[in-house]
Amino acid sequence: MMTERGDGTTTLFWEDRWLHGKSIADLAPSLMPHVKRTATKTRTVQQALQGNQWLDDFGRGLVVLTIWEFLLLWNLIQEVQLTPGVQDEHRWRFSSTGHFSSRSAYLSFFHGSTAFEPHKRLWSSWAPLRAKLFLWMAIMNRCWTADRLSRKGLDHPEACPFCDQQEETIEHILL
Repeated sequence: MMTERGDGTTTLFWEDRWLHGKSIADLAPSLMPHVKRTATKTRTVQQALQGNQWLDDFGRGLVVLTIWEFLLLWNLIQEVQLTPGVQDEHRWRFSSTGHFSSRSAYLSFFHGSTAFEPHKRLWSSWAPLRAKLFLWMAIMNRCWTADRLSRKGLDHPEACPFCDQQEETIEHILL
């Protein structure tokens, strides 16, 4: 969820992405173990910024790295201006409309992955099922050739039994 700040009444200070599109956990990850657990679930931005109450959410034992992140966070928070009377707007970042849907959540799982397009032609072909399965296994490099056997630590021939010159791989056998 992305949050556009308004009055800060519906945005959680420690968990929501409200500060430059990131959460406090993203900006200062080593600070989070020192924050009281109840504060992370209940403290809103409005409450936290009133009289710097977010400073009360820390336990003891800050080390040098956490103090450095604390000072960076302090500088970022000093610039924040809330807009009274304007509600915070929470938007789903994996949808162009900003609204959550099951479809957008499902598609977000595959964000950044690459699709294997020839699978459509392979599985819709008229070939027998065992031929389709063999081709799929060959494409995914899952056939039990010497190179795969060696990766698993199993006995395997040193060279291809057909040509006796190169290592046995599925590409070599099919070519």
